[in-house]
Amino acid sequence: MSWLRFIAQLAIGASVATGFAAAPSIDRLEPHAIAPRAASQLTLIGANLDQATALWTSFDAKVEKVSATSERAVFKIMPSRASAPALGALRVYGANGVSNLQLLLFDSLPTISAAKTNHSSSNAQLLKLPVAVEGAVEEKASTFFKFNVRKGERIWFDTAAQRLGSALDPLIRLLDTNGHELFFCEDTPGAGVDARFSYQFSNAGTCLLELRDTKYGGDSEHFYRLRLGQLSNEAL
Repeated sequence: MSWLRFIAQLAIGASVATGFAAAPSIDRLEPHAIAPRAASQLTLIGANLDQATALWTSFDAKVEKVSATSERAVFKIMPSRASAPALGALRVYGANGVSNLQLLLFDSLPTISAAKTNHSSSNAQLLKLPVAVEGAVEEKASTFFKFNVRKGERIWFDTAAQRLGSALDPLIRLLDTNGHELFFCEDTPGAGVDARFSYQFSNAGTCLLELRDTKYGGDSEHFYRLRLGQLSNEAL
C-alpha cells in the first residue's frame, strides 16, 4: 500500500469515527531539525493536536508520543538510517484525522535559539562555530550575529528557510569588524531563494553577519535555520 493511500484511509476513518471533528494542523516545528541516527525531541505547534497519537514520516524512524495539548504535541523521534544534511517530511495523525505535511532537516550541528534583542550590530549575538541558529525575522528589521575567525579559515553559511516551508526570502551580508561589507548573498543556485555560500577570511578577528528578508517582511512564518561552520561537503 502506498503512503498516500495509507494517509487517505487514515483521514477517512478518523473523520467517520469522530463525526468530522476538526483535523490536526501543524504551523511549525521546534526545532526545525533532528539529529541523524540519534534520539531527538520534536515539538509540533499548531491546532487540534490534543488527539494526536503518532507520526507518519517519510523516513524510517522510531517514534514515541510524549504529550499533546490542543496547540502543542511533543514526540521523541529516532531516525534509523537518515544522513545529514538531508530533508525529510512528517505528518501527525490521531482520532481526529491527519495533518498537513511539514518539512524538517537532518542536521548534526548543535542548535541554539536566536536572541530577541540582536537587531543592531552593537547587540549582535555571539556564536561559537560550528552551530545552527533557529529563529524568525521581524518586519523591517535585521538580525545580527558575530563570531571569531582565524586567518585563512573558510566558513560555510547556509540559511535554510524556503526549503523548510518558510515565507522568508533571506538576504545575508557578511561584514568585518569595522562594518565593511565582505560578501553579499541573496539567492543561491540549487537552494531556491535561500542563501548559501562560503567565504575565506584574509584576517583573523571578529566578523558580523546580517540576516533579513529581502522585502523586509517578518513574523513567525518567516523562520530560518542558519547553519555556520566547515560545511563544504554538505548540501541540501
